[in-house]
Amino acid sequence: MKKLNIILMVVCLVLGGALFFFFQGGGGENLTSSSPSPSPSPTAEVQLSPGPTPGLIVDEVKDADYWARLLDPESRYFVLFPGCEKIYPSNVTFKNDIVIMLDNRLSDQPQTLRIGDRSFDLEPRGWYLTTLHSSKLPARLTMFCGSIELGQIDLE
Repeated sequence: MKKLNIILMVVCLVLGGALFFFFQGGGGENLTSSSPSPSPSPTAEVQLSPGPTPGLIVDEVKDADYWARLLDPESRYFVLFPGCEKIYPSNVTFKNDIVIMLDNRLSDQPQTLRIGDRSFDLEPRGWYLTTLHSSKLPARLTMFCGSIELGQIDLE
């Protein structure tokens, strides 16, 4: 009698395991579905051709110290002192289409610097890169901070 109970338990476990296997994604998908499967319909084949591989789109923005070291030897690094006290350098000459850095990192206050007809809102402890350009050469761009004239940039 004990042997018969053991055999029945083994058979039940095997059947239970088989049913579990079928109903949990092991091949029993069609057993639980009573709806007819859709008949295949012709579809257009799309052939993908290899396209160009995208390259580097955006470069990492360098920090202010990098730009200051790069632009300082050519006097293209402008330091604005707190309270619009002064700017260094204040009177320079450049070729047209020159990149300069405006540095307000010495000030805890926002400052607005106007160069020619362009205005730059510098955040406290902030800096800004810009390109100076004039369609008429030579050009003299006066620098103002508020109503204080700080100097000029000549473009040739």
